[in-house]
Amino acid sequence: MQRLLENNSKVFLIACGDDCEYSNYLVNQHKGYSILKAAENAPEGKAVLDHTYKYLGKGYRDNYNKLMKRCVNIVPSNTDYAMALTDQNKATSIIAAPVVVENIPDEINHDLSVIEIFMGINRGNYWKKGINYFEKALEIVKKKYKSKVNITIAEDLPYTDYITSYKKAHILLDQVLCFDQGYNALQAMLRGKVVFAGAGEPYFKFHNIDKIPVIDATPDVMDIVDKLSELIENPITIIELGKAARKHVIHYHDAVKIARQFEHLYK
Repeated sequence: MQRLLENNSKVFLIACGDDCEYSNYLVNQHKGYSILKAAENAPEGKAVLDHTYKYLGKGYRDNYNKLMKRCVNIVPSNTDYAMALTDQNKATSIIAAPVVVENIPDEINHDLSVIEIFMGINRGNYWKKGINYFEKALEIVKKKYKSKVNITIAEDLPYTDYITSYKKAHILLDQVLCFDQGYNALQAMLRGKVVFAGAGEPYFKFHNIDKIPVIDATPDVMDIVDKLSELIENPITIIELGKAARKHVIHYHDAVKIARQFEHLYK
């Protein structure tokens, strides 16, 4: 990092993961739900969050401040990081996460006789993603709809296997405790899946758009059940949402367009 700072006249920092400012915001300023809600659920949930809390330590703070002095701007990659940087005068507007859209097929499943619901679990991120809410909701949905739904849960798969495993899915449950979509959600949307992830009012505010073909997943089991039920009982909307999701990613996340936004900022 020091070498990069010494050999480049202009330096920019991209906010796309835990850091000092984001952790401080979550601990001391944020209202409502966040990944820290995981600590309320179980002792193991709190242990996972040590990764977030560590950035409040002096060494991490000093390192972050050193970077910020040298950087022209800090660029949030999604809503969650933009929220944390509201009071940071070097923050730009969001430059969204880039996705390579070329040669990625449309995998919309047009067979609606049984609604396929997919959820991937990575045990390392289980509590931070709020998977426990999805699990409870799926138990209710399975009892309610029986043979009308098929639920597939894949755990700790390599990325390439994960992408393949949800090919026939209509609906993908990604994460709850966030206000935007991560890469798993964006890749699934590109393939025409209906995704449950962050898509509430903060998203619309910071992206300056008024709608998105994503189902807003909140830490409320019955809210998730109601939203799944609406899709299961009106299956044609699944196809419509899947098509819209693919168009959204191509329009807003195309890696070539995103690269041009970074180039424009740099120049």
